Amino acid sequence: MFNERRQVLDIDQNIFRNLLNFTTKNSYIYQNNLVYNQIKGVPQGGRSSSLISNLFLHNYEKSFIKNQKTILYRYIDDVIILSKTVCNKNNELPIYPSYLELIKSNDSERNVNFLDLNISIDNNNKIITNIFDKRNEFNFEIVKFQRFNSCLHKQVFKNIILSQIIRINRLCSPNVLKLQLNKLKEQLLKYGYNKNLVLNIIDNFKFK
Repeated sequence: MFNERRQVLDIDQNIFRNLLNFTTKNSYIYQNNLVYNQIKGVPQGGRSSSLISNLFLHNYEKSFIKNQKTILYRYIDDVIILSKTVCNKNNELPIYPSYLELIKSNDSERNVNFLDLNISIDNNNKIITNIFDKRNEFNFEIVKFQRFNSCLHKQVFKNIILSQIIRINRLCSPNVLKLQLNKLKEQLLKYGYNKNLVLNIIDNFKFK
């Protein structure tokens, strides 16, 4: 088993509080020849911001899980909750303080997107997992892969194809696997990838 060595920081709580205040109160943004001081929230992109957010949110999430007897996962600012009933009478999720707005993004309790994964429950109450790509919802075209005529070593394109196949194999349920592979073929051919190369890599891959 991997044993991670962690260094414990022995610091006075008052010093830690001063450091925390300095970090959150001294975030500045330069725009249109003006300098703005951020007065709400933690600095976006700051090295300590994710740690501060986790320290703050963890206590609320721990309390919510304990009281609701449910499952909650959060990655940065995306949250997924697995439970039968979690909303209050106003259809709100009482996890965080009221000034932290939590936006419910799914329209159905049987279908939700979390990160790059779509999770749904079919009529037989079976969980189906599929790929979710928010770029497909944009009203303009997004370049997703390097074009095959780019000045790159051909091994790079082989790795692109293989990495996408591995991603599909890991995320997709068997009944949607073929559909996503066909979509991948269409996208790769659109960017000029050699058809025989694409089919050869797919045919030689050992799917789950």
